[in-house]
Amino acid sequence: MGLRADGETAPGDQRRPHRAAGEGPHVLAGAGPAGGTGRGRGRGLRVDLGVQHLAAAARAEALAARLRERVPHVVDVYVGEVGPVIGAHVGPGMLGVVIAPQL
Repeated sequence: MGLRADGETAPGDQRRPHRAAGEGPHVLAGAGPAGGTGRGRGRGLRVDLGVQHLAAAARAEALAARLRERVPHVVDVYVGEVGPVIGAHVGPGMLGVVIAPQL
């Protein structure tokens, strides 16, 4: 899943190796409501960020640092490894990003 410029969700890109993904997750994260082009722009919407990974802790921490700089009004950033159910489907090297508004 991804976020369109209007802040609504849309189907995301196809799966691909992390080497081919390039800047994908953190570029997409900047396009959502908190990132500048959606409904939350300019309203000071406070958000939490989550970066999930599987056997890629260093890449996840680096991505979390880039997101903290790029996404405005971040309150907390969580980095964690996915569990075995998701891990069995995605494989090592997976990164995922969650941007959640604070309620």
